[in-house]
Amino acid sequence: MRSTPQQNQQAGFTLVETMVAMTMFAIGVLALAQVQFAASRNTMKAKLTTVASGLASDRIEQVVFGPAFGEITQDNYPDEDYGEVEGGDERYARFARTVAIEDSLDLAGRVALKTVTVQVTWADINGQRNVELSSRIARF
Repeated sequence: MRSTPQQNQQAGFTLVETMVAMTMFAIGVLALAQVQFAASRNTMKAKLTTVASGLASDRIEQVVFGPAFGEITQDNYPDEDYGEVEGGDERYARFARTVAIEDSLDLAGRVALKTVTVQVTWADINGQRNVELSSRIARF
């Protein structure tokens, strides 16, 4: 049995229908690519924030568990510029780390409490970012 031209036209897609379907598919693929790019960018931001938090935490631990109370001074923990963090380790070249130590006096005028604040700074696609951690150390 032979098919008529009218039956062939009903069974297939027209050129316009095909073009509309291809356009919708292309829009979907582009949207998916944008989502993938945003996810990749956010993953990098999270990684940098995690590394910066680790660097700040490491410095806080060095201060808290390191020297005697009287040796916790600004001079013993100098600021580290970009490329100097962790002795110039290449993995941390994009980070800078600063330490601020503030003394609090007791009623007798002696230093009784030290507040240690560590700030790690880096630049990403959104500009300058930083992580800041603080800890208090009391004289025993």
